[in-house]
Amino acid sequence: MTRLLVILSLLATLGLLAGPGPVWADQPDYGVVGQVQNGTPGGAVPEGLEVRLAVFQNDQVVDTLTTKADAGGNFAFTGLKADPGYTYVPWVWYQGASYFGRQVSFVNVEPVQRADITIYEATDSAEKVAIQVLSIAVADVNPDQNQLVIFSLVTFSNRGDRTYVSRPMGLDVGFLPLPIPADARNIVFHSGPQPEDLLRTPQGYGVAMSVPPGDLDLAFAYVLPYDGGRRPVAVSPAFPVERLLVLVPAGSLGAEGAGLTAHGQVNIQNQTFNLYVATGLPANTPAEFSLTGLPEPGLLARLTSSRVLPLAVAGGVGVVLAALGLVWVRRRAGRQTAASSAEDLAGRRARLVAALAELDDRYERGEVKSDEYAERRAALKAELLAVTRVLAARQEQE
Repeated sequence: MTRLLVILSLLATLGLLAGPGPVWADQPDYGVVGQVQNGTPGGAVPEGLEVRLAVFQNDQVVDTLTTKADAGGNFAFTGLKADPGYTYVPWVWYQGASYFGRQVSFVNVEPVQRADITIYEATDSAEKVAIQVLSIAVADVNPDQNQLVIFSLVTFSNRGDRTYVSRPMGLDVGFLPLPIPADARNIVFHSGPQPEDLLRTPQGYGVAMSVPPGDLDLAFAYVLPYDGGRRPVAVSPAFPVERLLVLVPAGSLGAEGAGLTAHGQVNIQNQTFNLYVATGLPANTPAEFSLTGLPEPGLLARLTSSRVLPLAVAGGVGVVLAALGLVWVRRRAGRQTAASSAEDLAGRRARLVAALAELDDRYERGEVKSDEYAERRAALKAELLAVTRVLAARQEQE
């Protein structure tokens, strides 16, 4: 007995007889789950469809995870970080188009979040596609260089149940024709497409994009040369244009032709513009109008009365193009928009995520040089950060 007590005393001293220590609750396994659904009646989701998850840390893309959807379209990503600043966006590539789920974070929410993705069957028929509104605004008149700076906002509307994906001339990506004059130069996109995405075919300019069901906004700027007081402008939309808006600085400038009629004045960034409107323009038919009253070199008085500060400097391209959209929204006869401002920004953010992931893949395949890759990635990330900040501010307001 004495020997047993000695052994027990020794074990107790070493702590080997202590009761069970504190039991720590298992940390939750954070994850994103969802289901890929086909929004086209009768459409299916192929088993094994690759699903990607873009990983953001403090608004920077730091990783892309991949998994496969099962026979029911279900997918799951587990073991994710829930630290503040981490967010996630799932997306898939299907029949030439990208589709996205909602953005997910794990701040004060359940550890498993759902983010479904809706895909659509593709079609090359443009029967259900129209340009709901085409806005063309004269942003800067520079008679010293004989050029005009034009801002344009195009709202494409797909009223079908399939994504419009056109691949002319054997292209391996979708091609979306844009209503840009043939002699335009220095074309710059405000969001989404990159300069290298701009393509020119015998039919005109376009970008490597598709149009899913719903509305799609594209904003861009370009330069037009001119050499007198009157400048003809011709665009050839590939889709019917329901409403054409032409805005010129108030003063001596005007617009005529293409069925345009004066619709008063609007104010954008404390600058007044004359608004001209035309409706019901057919597809694949040139819409030709003229900008009138343009200042000629040396006419300083006329320049003073008609020139506006470049809107890209005065208010920012995004603000101006958003204002062009607002002009359209205010003047629509009670129609409901398909998506809120926050949803539009979220869609733009998702497209930037996809562009980053695609750029990374191309770099890994050796299709992009290192210096070009670094420059383009930095530009995409900078725009993504800006969009994210605007989106966060907009969501707080709403």
